Amino acid sequence: MRLIAVVRALLAAILLATTLNAVTGSPAHAVAKAKVSTVSPKTGSTKGGTTVTITGSGFTKVKKVTVGGVKATKVKVLSSKKLRFRTPAHAAGKVTITITTAKGKITKRSAFTYKTPAKTVIPPATPPATPPVAPPVNTLPASGPITATSGQKITGLHITSTSGPCVKVAPGATDVTITGNEIGPCGSGVDDVGVLVQARASRVTISNNAIHNVASGALMADAYNPLVFSYNTVWDVRGPFPRGQMVQFAGVSGDAGQSKIIGNVSDKQRSTIATTYEDHINLYKTSGSQAHPILIACNKLRGSATANDKTTGEDTSNGSGIMVGDNGGAWAEIRNNVVVYTPNTGIGIAGGDHLTVADNLIYNRGTAAGSMTQEAVTVFPFLGYQPTNVVVTGNRGTSRAWKHGSTGQVVDSYWADPSVTGVTLSGNNFNDGSLTADIWNTAPACP
Repeated sequence: MRLIAVVRALLAAILLATTLNAVTGSPAHAVAKAKVSTVSPKTGSTKGGTTVTITGSGFTKVKKVTVGGVKATKVKVLSSKKLRFRTPAHAAGKVTITITTAKGKITKRSAFTYKTPAKTVIPPATPPATPPVAPPVNTLPASGPITATSGQKITGLHITSTSGPCVKVAPGATDVTITGNEIGPCGSGVDDVGVLVQARASRVTISNNAIHNVASGALMADAYNPLVFSYNTVWDVRGPFPRGQMVQFAGVSGDAGQSKIIGNVSDKQRSTIATTYEDHINLYKTSGSQAHPILIACNKLRGSATANDKTTGEDTSNGSGIMVGDNGGAWAEIRNNVVVYTPNTGIGIAGGDHLTVADNLIYNRGTAAGSMTQEAVTVFPFLGYQPTNVVVTGNRGTSRAWKHGSTGQVVDSYWADPSVTGVTLSGNNFNDGSLTADIWNTAPACP
């Protein structure tokens, strides 16, 4: 009997331990509670678009993420303990983040704070006290082609070339100034540009030159910011594609300072030879930075008044005014430019991120019957490069309506491809009947 009692007591003890273990869970088999541990960053703009990374546990079979009750985009579950998303737009203040999974909701209160972005106040730009001008043609001492090295200043010459660019800036060269010259004619081939700035070159200034009879006025190829192209007068741009620009930044990058394309004049109507303009100004695979956005300002760009190609919807001999985001890129500002008769488009955003188009004047109404007069401003995903964080504000423009071939849309002075969503519009007048081609005679204010 005593043995039976001992066995019963032992069994009771085992049963009690098993029950307690089932209730509390042993350390080796505890089930982690689903939760949000960290949120980074914890603040972002009321405009949305902030990429947020969250760590925690239980992030399996995630159905959606909301921020302040609004569904987030670009949700990507990196693991059961980490996910990433992009915030939606929301009013300022602290909000709750909720992750909905197949097992329920994981909530973190006051997890993210929306802040109204500070308004950027741009002081009124004023012209220089003495506006710089390019030298008159055929008045300077003659020179053959020049290759510039670090610290070199080239000035007061008429530089020509029978083959190749008139001026090359050597790879990696810095602190080069090219000013007050007549540059051209430069060769006859597709790459025989006025000035070629080569890979890794930086702190190069090209200013106050007369540049003509060139494949392109200047090409900055895989160079580093800062670069300056300012107050040059350019005509007789021969092209053809991929050249055909007053100036092109191709593969330019770096955050050592702000690059500027300002105060230049590019005029197809001054042509004395056959010309092919692709874009007067082009940024190809080129980026500034948040601290140093590339500035394209107070340029005057003019194409032909009688360009006509009703079949394809574009005249490749006449080109666009300004094209940025070409094959990607980021951080550029296009301000206070005057664009006349550039039928491919006045100002085009072909991709890229954080691009601003502000306070420009665009007149794109051809004078010949049926002449192509595409948009004043257009935003589209060229080759799949989707434009994001684009601001279009304070612009005035006019063109003639036409029918877009692939979408059937009737397009007026502003057009965005239906797939584009990342554009903020404010204060524009794209049907400004007061504009005429005489805006060419205005003097846009320069910084």
